[in-house]
Amino acid sequence: MIVSFHTQELQELCLVMNVAETKLGRIDALAMVTMIADVEAQDNCLELLQYFADDAKCLRPPEIVIQFGSAMVANFAVSGRRYQLSADGEVDWQTVTRLKLMAVGAQHGT
Repeated sequence: MIVSFHTQELQELCLVMNVAETKLGRIDALAMVTMIADVEAQDNCLELLQYFADDAKCLRPPEIVIQFGSAMVANFAVSGRRYQLSADGEVDWQTVTRLKLMAVGAQHGT
C-alpha cells in the first residue's frame, strides 16, 4: 500500500518519533508507527481489512478507520482514482492500493 498524509503536521506526527511521543505518549507513538508499517506492508485494502480484522472498519465515503494503541484511531481515505467499484457501486477494496491518512486521535466512546 502507498500511504500519504493529509497535512505536513500529520506527516511529522507519524514520521518523527519525538513529535509522536510528545503528542501521543511513547506506547501510542510506537503503536502508531507499527500500524502504519503494517498498512504499508499490505498489497491492497482487502488484505488490510483482513489483516486488521476487528480493529478496522469501512465507513462512507470510502474511508477506513483503524484502532491502535490504548484507544487511538487512524482515519484513512481512499486516495487516487485507480480503484474499481463493484456491480452494486461499492468500492472493490481489492483494487485500492493508495490511502491518505486524514487524522490520528483518541477513540471516542471508550
